[in-house]
Amino acid sequence: MDTGRRNLIVVFISNLVASTGMAGFLPAFPIILPKLGMTDAADIGIWTGLLTAAAPFAAAISGPIWGAIGDRVGRKIMVLRALTGLAVFVGLMAFVRDPWILLFLRIGQGIFSGFIAPSLTLVSVHSPSDRQGFVAALLQAALLAGGVAGPPLGGWLLDGGEPSRLFFIASGSAAVSVLLVSIFAREESRPAMPARPTSPISALAHAWTDVRATMSEPVVLKLLIALFAIRFGVSCVDPLFAIYVKTFAHDSSFITNHLAFVNGALVAATPLGTLLALPAWGRAGDRRGYRRALALAAGGAGLFYAPQAFAPETISLFLIRFCAGAFMAGVVPAAYGMVAEETPVTRRGSSYSLTFSSIALANSIGPVIGGECIAAGVTVRPLLLASSVPMILAAIWVAKWKRTGQISK
Repeated sequence: MDTGRRNLIVVFISNLVASTGMAGFLPAFPIILPKLGMTDAADIGIWTGLLTAAAPFAAAISGPIWGAIGDRVGRKIMVLRALTGLAVFVGLMAFVRDPWILLFLRIGQGIFSGFIAPSLTLVSVHSPSDRQGFVAALLQAALLAGGVAGPPLGGWLLDGGEPSRLFFIASGSAAVSVLLVSIFAREESRPAMPARPTSPISALAHAWTDVRATMSEPVVLKLLIALFAIRFGVSCVDPLFAIYVKTFAHDSSFITNHLAFVNGALVAATPLGTLLALPAWGRAGDRRGYRRALALAAGGAGLFYAPQAFAPETISLFLIRFCAGAFMAGVVPAAYGMVAEETPVTRRGSSYSLTFSSIALANSIGPVIGGECIAAGVTVRPLLLASSVPMILAAIWVAKWKRTGQISK
């Protein structure tokens, strides 16, 4: 088996295992915080936003530097670094009873454990140039499969006990992923090492130079802005979704008694739609153009986010979220495909990490703003309506790139 296919299989499995553990607790902070002794609804909204935002914010800052370092010292070691950081920091969360310490650990998790970008880079550099969209879609499918399985599983465990079980399982899944990558992944096209040993300061300086060179590409910079807008709409509301689910509890004793499980199932509806639609979006981007796929995906997702505010019950809410996810499936493969077209392979790590950082930055700012809105008395329904606006505006902007000839494929 060639190295590209081998790495794709290994990284797919490791990302699936790690993301399942992560998705088990990420949507459940509004339910975990009361179990840690927090009772005020405004405080729960604010802290849910902070805890959700902490890791992606730290990852958005550190990710491009890690990616540029990986371009110089090797991509496999960056994957192992990230998964090990995930296992350590999430494992420590199992012993925490104070939200401030939990916040500190989430920041540490973000700094050291962003595994998505290095995983994609390791596979990408061993894959043909005309398969970059497919590769990105397949690895995204692994993350989404974890996003489908993790929330209901985590909700079921949380309904029956303490949050520590969720954190232990997530940490253990990351440790399993470390072993898989360490034993089975290969790296043939290792970056050339410097002729002389460099100091950490020099290495960081070179890494920052690579990051700035990547950001100077006009296409990449505009893409980062568009991605931020698309993800910002989603991240403002999704971490607070459990608060919305509670509004349906008066119609069902099952929801009242199994709130965490129902919330997990509804959260999983979006990644389920994304997972099933990913293969088609990956092929569409490779064959018809990544810009067109990105515009269509963002616009369609936006059109299906607003109607969630008017869902009369949980079944229709599940179906609407499923459809939103089916369109959201096209965003990430198209984005990574565009970046692969516009940047050289020697800067693939920094370019992919910047792409990930744009998404992570939106994932960090959005929950804080959403949490502050909840604390100020705004309900989740208006947030759902507002979430579609940046997605649709980004779709219109991306579509204009093609019409005006700003970007050439």
